Amino acid sequence: MRLDRERLINGVFDRSDVMPTGPTLGKGLPPLEHEENIEDDRWTDLDGLEQIDRLVFPAELGLTSEAYLFHAATPNQRLFIYHQGHDGNFIKGKAPIATLLSWGYDVLAFDMPLIGGNKPQQPANINGIEVRSHDDFGALERANLPVMRVFFAPILSGLDYVMAEYEYRSVDMLGISGGGWTTHLYAAMDTRIRRSYPVAGAIPLNLRTRASDVGDFEQRAARPLYDEVSYEAIFAMASFGNDDPERRQVQILNYDDSCCFWVHDREDKIRAYEARVRQALTDAGRDPQGFKVLFDTSHKMHFISPWAMEAIGQDLPASDAVTQTSL
Repeated sequence: MRLDRERLINGVFDRSDVMPTGPTLGKGLPPLEHEENIEDDRWTDLDGLEQIDRLVFPAELGLTSEAYLFHAATPNQRLFIYHQGHDGNFIKGKAPIATLLSWGYDVLAFDMPLIGGNKPQQPANINGIEVRSHDDFGALERANLPVMRVFFAPILSGLDYVMAEYEYRSVDMLGISGGGWTTHLYAAMDTRIRRSYPVAGAIPLNLRTRASDVGDFEQRAARPLYDEVSYEAIFAMASFGNDDPERRQVQILNYDDSCCFWVHDREDKIRAYEARVRQALTDAGRDPQGFKVLFDTSHKMHFISPWAMEAIGQDLPASDAVTQTSL
């Protein structure tokens, strides 16, 4: 298994036609908008919330990405990035965001491109192509436009900006579904992500034998990226880097997920790829315990459960002083 972070970064950001930049992401762009202490009635009932800042970042190809920075009422000077999936705005992640705030983490929350807060009111015209929804990325790719970077450029810009503003002591990442896929890949590229927790986000392509496991446009085998870098290599690269002994990835799969990537009937195959990723870490001189897969048997839904949040709380370093709270 080849663990080549430079190949992954250049593949995602479409740098094949320019001088390679090495295994670094470069710098993000400043926000187009930044509103402090906004009012949003959907979030006012969170006990652990001090205030919300709204930011809008450029997302390549003329698109933009809205993000909320939730400030914890009792902050621990650490940050979690939260990324929502394909079914709407990150308000759907209110429960896990509330839990992170109660533990003292500020939370920088994103939606997928062209979904939730990023859905344009009018169709966008990109290089003569009318873009209405996430499903239109295929047409952009056929026009040889750099589509994959749209998913990650706003996160890079957002993280660069808030780290400069607030100097957080650590950054962790949590995502569900498409946001889990984003978490897998972004953590593999950006070694500032200390611990990453993708929930129902991805499994290797050879295990995707059911229609519900094919995934959305960006996750599918047709993307040239996956000819260069396998999902197992992505999982491994998210589990080490920067000589940080705290860095790891904990993949959470819902045992009987109502959508996709469920564990039922293929537990042995999932444990087999977990073992392969760990062996790749060992071969690279890294801690094989940097990657692990947890099976959530507490429900039969496609979401981040209270059980998953408890497991995350237990996995976070004791020095973060996480206080377990129930949702």
